[in-house]
Amino acid sequence: MSHEIRTPMNAIIGFSDIVLQDETLSKESRNYVKTIANSSRSLMGLINDILDVSKLESGKLDLETVCFHLPNALADALKTLSFHAQEKNLHLKIEYASSLSTFFLGDPSRLRQIILNLVGNAIKFTEKGLVTIAVQNVVKNSEESDMINFSISDTGIGMNNEQLSRVFDSFSQADEGIARRFGGTGLGTTISKQIVELMSGEIWAESELGVGSIFYFTVQMREAKDISHCLFAGDASLENNLVKTKPLSPRLFKVLLAEDIEANATLAILRLEHQGHQVHWVKNGEDAIEESQKNDYDLILMDLLMPEKTGIEATLAIRELEKQSNFNTGSKTDSKHITIIALTAGLMGEKFQQCFDAGIDDIVEKPVNFDYLFDVMESIVPEGLGKRVQSEAIRIAEINKYSIDFSSLNGLVDYKKALYNWQKSDVYLRALIDFSQRHVDDAVKIRDALNDNLADLKRPHEITHTLKGLAGNLGMFLIVDLSVTIDEQLNQQQTELIAASVRELDVCLNSISQAINKLKSPGDNMTVIKNFDKEKVQHLVAEFLSALDELNPDVIEPVLEELAEYIVAADLLPIRKEINVFDFDKAAMRLEELAQKLELR
Repeated sequence: MSHEIRTPMNAIIGFSDIVLQDETLSKESRNYVKTIANSSRSLMGLINDILDVSKLESGKLDLETVCFHLPNALADALKTLSFHAQEKNLHLKIEYASSLSTFFLGDPSRLRQIILNLVGNAIKFTEKGLVTIAVQNVVKNSEESDMINFSISDTGIGMNNEQLSRVFDSFSQADEGIARRFGGTGLGTTISKQIVELMSGEIWAESELGVGSIFYFTVQMREAKDISHCLFAGDASLENNLVKTKPLSPRLFKVLLAEDIEANATLAILRLEHQGHQVHWVKNGEDAIEESQKNDYDLILMDLLMPEKTGIEATLAIRELEKQSNFNTGSKTDSKHITIIALTAGLMGEKFQQCFDAGIDDIVEKPVNFDYLFDVMESIVPEGLGKRVQSEAIRIAEINKYSIDFSSLNGLVDYKKALYNWQKSDVYLRALIDFSQRHVDDAVKIRDALNDNLADLKRPHEITHTLKGLAGNLGMFLIVDLSVTIDEQLNQQQTELIAASVRELDVCLNSISQAINKLKSPGDNMTVIKNFDKEKVQHLVAEFLSALDELNPDVIEPVLEELAEYIVAADLLPIRKEINVFDFDKAAMRLEELAQKLELR
């Protein structure tokens, strides 16, 4: 029943999302479809809860025991809630005890379920403030045990003693008013309690009406000794996972999709091709094996329940063929290994370890969160495979106005993290170019200031302070570290060390500046974005000069935006900079330089 119920729900939710991407949809129709999508997700939550209660009450819910990276598993779970928290301006925070190990043996999917239930409730009942998830060892008789303590605290509406006494009862909420205002079945805490008890732990809560609540629970998990095949063991950090709410597809892959249900396949193809991936669809495991040998695919998306051969059987066969190929070519390593991501409509009936023993690289649950799937694809497919994005048409419109390849910054700038803060890649590009133009010589300025007067450290401190803030916002971790180091050396007057660090900073600034200069907006190769209409641009330039005479940015901006349809952002940036500081004469000079470049009058 788990599989049969979730499969049609996957199509309802997925195709609702597809319809909502149609920009021609009327406002009224959009509201109708949003209602369908939201109601479907609510129904899916109810279905999941009822199925879980049924399994728990019948004693048929089995726990897995697999190795997993606990901090990354927590962060991965919280990704699905972070967007909702941001919508309410709530800060979502993890506090992980430094003394606690990172790899444990346990059931990450059930732990995830507890976290989603309790943190989801905390966000639901909190209007302002923060939600904190704290994880630490349980100490007994001055020694650490194999019990782990979790606490989820919020600054929400809280509960009185009577409400608190029945918070873990089935189908129970604080009162009818709460149920009407916030919705929900009241099953989340009941399910969490039963799962915690299956994990040999206990759960309890503290609350104060109008102040907030804290839910505590403990679970028994042994520290893992062998971490060679552990879930969530990638290089993702807590912070990086928490902020990736709308990942992009920086690389385009050739994807083999193995899915027997046409509606699921259609949905997956639509979402993948919307990003720009090439997709070939097969309907069963046997065809997946055959097709994987015919063409070079970057990855396979493998449904687990298919006719002919299951996803696990198909994976075993593909891995065996890879071994034979490596043996025949004399390769001592797995030089041929295609990434396989399993798609399943219910992890209840699937065994994590069985999947990974078969050679599956990762598992994504249905209904598929495609933003999460794209993120997994990007992180798990080896570097060198796929094609870097070049075309604006395959980017997600809500995130990027322009398609920009930032790969020249690899190793120098954490641009993926920075893009989350800046949201629009064209705005981020302008900030990078501005940084390069204004700060590439900052190391030289520090050196000159020290040469002029070694005792006067005010100017060097100002430069490093400015660099730290700007570089941090732009994801320039190397610049931040060097600025902090120089600042400390200045305080301690370590003359020789300062000189060496400043030289290193100079090299770093120039390397980053050169990398930034390689960045291109769409159409940079042609200098224009639309087909270049020289007469139209000539008219806009004249109109823009007239607007500059008004000395009013509100009059100037609309004309500048029209020019931006024909001229790349990088070329307009010098003009924008002068307007931002109200230097309209210099803006006119910059416009004249651009007109000469474009061979305009």
